[in-house]
Amino acid sequence: MNATKDLSAEDVNRLCEEGHNYSNSYNLQQALTCYLTVFEYIASLSDPEHWYKQLQCDVCLHICDIYIRKCDWNRANEFIQKAKRQANELQKQDTIARCLDRQGDIKKLQGDLPGALEYFTDSLKIKVKYLGNSSQVVDISTSLNNIGLVYCYQGKLDKALDAVKKSLTIQLQCLDQNFNDVAMSYNNLGLIYNMQKKHDTALSFFMKSLKIRQEILHNNHPSIATSYNNIGTIYKDLGKYQEALTKYEIALNIQIINFGPVHIDVATTYSNMGNIYNYQQEYEKALEMYSMSLDIDLQLIGDKNRNIATTYSNIGSIYYNQGKYEMALDMYRKSLEILEQKIFDDTDEDIASLHSNISVVLYKQSEYELATTECEKGIAMMQEIFGHANPAISITLYQVAINCYNKLNCEAKANDMRRRLSAIDVTSLQQHISNTSSENRLGNSLDQQEQFEEFVDQSDIFDDLESEDYNQDPTPNPREVVEIVSVIDAFGNSIKILISNPKSPAKPYIVRIFKDIGKDWLQLAINLGINHTMIETIRSDHPQDINEQCRKMLNEHDRAKGTDFTKLLLIEALFITGLSSITEQNNLCRICKACKLEGNINKDVADIK
Repeated sequence: MNATKDLSAEDVNRLCEEGHNYSNSYNLQQALTCYLTVFEYIASLSDPEHWYKQLQCDVCLHICDIYIRKCDWNRANEFIQKAKRQANELQKQDTIARCLDRQGDIKKLQGDLPGALEYFTDSLKIKVKYLGNSSQVVDISTSLNNIGLVYCYQGKLDKALDAVKKSLTIQLQCLDQNFNDVAMSYNNLGLIYNMQKKHDTALSFFMKSLKIRQEILHNNHPSIATSYNNIGTIYKDLGKYQEALTKYEIALNIQIINFGPVHIDVATTYSNMGNIYNYQQEYEKALEMYSMSLDIDLQLIGDKNRNIATTYSNIGSIYYNQGKYEMALDMYRKSLEILEQKIFDDTDEDIASLHSNISVVLYKQSEYELATTECEKGIAMMQEIFGHANPAISITLYQVAINCYNKLNCEAKANDMRRRLSAIDVTSLQQHISNTSSENRLGNSLDQQEQFEEFVDQSDIFDDLESEDYNQDPTPNPREVVEIVSVIDAFGNSIKILISNPKSPAKPYIVRIFKDIGKDWLQLAINLGINHTMIETIRSDHPQDINEQCRKMLNEHDRAKGTDFTKLLLIEALFITGLSSITEQNNLCRICKACKLEGNINKDVADIK
């Protein structure tokens, strides 16, 4: 239909209704055609009636919504400005607030969370000041939901929970229990509880959201894809990787049906699937998924987005695991380049972590001076955010620096790093989350066991570094060596032990001890740095036999580490797991009772490793 052709009021209303129907069924191009026809017709009128002007505001926002779904930010902003100009002329405060909501949506999708929060907050202020009837109060709940979601993505979980609960309260007072906005609030509560590691509670809310959506929407609606994606993430966090992959595949199929292969939601699902394959050590499949996600994001949101920085880092980790160090280095540096522009909020810890990853790669390439430069940068950044960052990052940075300075024969600098590292006590690993504010990105719900697992997961990249005794000559001695060394027990005490041949392989001792470890093998595995994928595989392979699970775990770790898995490292892991008695019973070492140092948290690097 030609936009300049005269349309009756009936024609205009019919086109708007058709546009709504097409939009609700995600036939976006047909919806856009209907709305643009109405917009261009009203724009062609020399003196449109008042109701036409009001309708033009609404149509501009409908067009904007379609361009947001298409990730065409420029066109979306163009129609936001048209709507805002018309709304200011008409003094329609509710429409101005809706314009701000759209601007907040765009900022959020572009990864600019502070910008999104500003727009959503301005919108809420207008709604609270000017809106009153029950349908408009629901608009207030939408703003609260938007603000809560931004806080969630920023890791400010208490604020997020407060905002979304207030939103849900308003919705349940004004709407039917099965309304889609209620489903959205349940979904957002699930996101928050998942970030707090309350997986069962999160799953319950995601299931509530999915049930409502399945009752009121068609089976291939994008909101249902969102629910499946979020449920998949819960299964991923629980280590149920195959169930997670199944949910992600359902979500992906729905998204491609609605949006085609190039859409930001499709990119997110590819990234989620890449994470699963990465955990399963299927690196080629993971790389394929990450690359597809990256290609889409680069097309739609440019190369200065936080999601892209994350994907570069993920691809870097794949290349590192494949031993492709130069390619890993390139990816880590691309990620770092984006984050160092400080476009996004709360990136200091991520930047420090990237310096850590880069230093490890450079160490593997024997680029010791360059590695120490990265360590120094990362350490300086961690000191700036002291008390609010994960100590595991600092530990890795110090350990790499000590390795490098030893290689460079810079004894004074190595000793300085060793001294600074000794100030980080084991307890800080377990208190990292609880000692920071409730706005910590990981939340407050982790117990000490989960916190320590979090540390082990984030330390995986250090597993492959050379094992060195920093206080001894690293040259192997073929004669028997008896030494007194310090180890840390499960309570953080420094214990001196007498040990022969501490650098000898651990393998001969495995057969002696595995039957004595029992159910504690899981904690021992975590303290040895074994990843959760391997643990779950071992458990599923031998579900009824704890002794076989333990034996398999130790043998697999020995196979992976080779000569780096020494007798001393095995003893250290047993002590920190609370299994020191096993070491004496099986003649691995002797505890020097008189030398026990109660509560001593000053220890050398070997103790922490």
